[in-house]
Amino acid sequence: MPHLLLRKQKLSKLIGLGFISTCSGLEITNIGVFTYIGSAYGFKLFWTILLSATILAFFQQLAYIVNVEVGGLPGFKKNRMLYNIMLLGLYLANIATMTANIVGVSVIFSSILGVNYAYIAVLIGIIAYAIVVGAKGLSEIQRILTILTLALASYIYLAVMYMIQNPKVILDVVYGLFSFDVKLLSSSGLDIIAVFGAAAAPYALILELVPLEKASYEEEFASIGLGLFFTSLAGISISFLSAITLYSNNVVATTPQDLLVVLGDLGPLAKPLFVIGVTASSLLAIIAIMIVNAYVIYEYRRKPSWPRGLEPAIHSPISRDVNLQAIIASLLGVGVLLYFIGSNPNWFVESIKLLSIIISLAGWTPLLAIIYYYRETRMRDRIVEYVAYVFFTLVMVVNIMGLIYY
Repeated sequence: MPHLLLRKQKLSKLIGLGFISTCSGLEITNIGVFTYIGSAYGFKLFWTILLSATILAFFQQLAYIVNVEVGGLPGFKKNRMLYNIMLLGLYLANIATMTANIVGVSVIFSSILGVNYAYIAVLIGIIAYAIVVGAKGLSEIQRILTILTLALASYIYLAVMYMIQNPKVILDVVYGLFSFDVKLLSSSGLDIIAVFGAAAAPYALILELVPLEKASYEEEFASIGLGLFFTSLAGISISFLSAITLYSNNVVATTPQDLLVVLGDLGPLAKPLFVIGVTASSLLAIIAIMIVNAYVIYEYRRKPSWPRGLEPAIHSPISRDVNLQAIIASLLGVGVLLYFIGSNPNWFVESIKLLSIIISLAGWTPLLAIIYYYRETRMRDRIVEYVAYVFFTLVMVVNIMGLIYY
């Protein structure tokens, strides 16, 4: 019995905040972009999915070091201008991400059920708001996030089952992970940029700055590493499923129906598992964003007499007001976006790609703050710092180019 309890404790630390925050970045923008990448290029751009996930996980590790050494988000106030720029970029990216996720789930469910997407959008917003505001405590929200995260394994299950039945395809997947075609790179630049944009999850970085019970560096890094492995596997699985069903039939994903057709030939459980995965990933992202919104605005307005931490932030009137405003703003964004998409469904995936680039450009401001404060920590390492600069420059260049040439 003691051994069983010890294993549960180790598992709870491994599937902790690092794991959840890494996996929360796998949401509807990823699903749309990864489906498109698989349908347009087969297995040839799988390396971009792995690289973008690695960059996010790398900065999450830096964020955790900053959290421990500098004191998390409150410590960022030492440079007020940088702090304000980060919060503005973060909030804009969060609203855009919530909008994209509500749009994606609403349109997909509308295609399945034949119900007007506006009703589904409102329902998704109400459910997410009720979970955050109605939760008894932070531990309950974390359990919900863990369940939603593990539901993403449905993509992995479908891909693994296909590989077991068709083992020859494994070599093609491995080639796609480690191949680098310069000619393909020049002709698919915008699509590669969209992959990096889809991987941008600034709220996932901020979750690492929340002052929860501190784990050791080894425990948190192991949790983030597990999240990297899990999300990379899920992302590659999404693109893989698209490659074997759409790319093989010369169909490029452009509409919400294409995301459903991807699973048409994979058995009776395929569509239900896809719906579970899409719903879980979108709710996971929306709830994570709402938690981050509550915390950063609470910390921004916090007076010296107010208690610190995520728990009081979530249960404060500020949280209810801020997240209600965010839901309303996102639903208005849904209305505007779907007004154009509704008359031209071929723009569904294209709009997801564009949103992912905008989200990345607006939301990578936390990277700059994390690099800046990492230099002040006792853990500072020159090589790690140089890698951070390279990754930051890479992300900013590809996204600026995406907006210029889109």
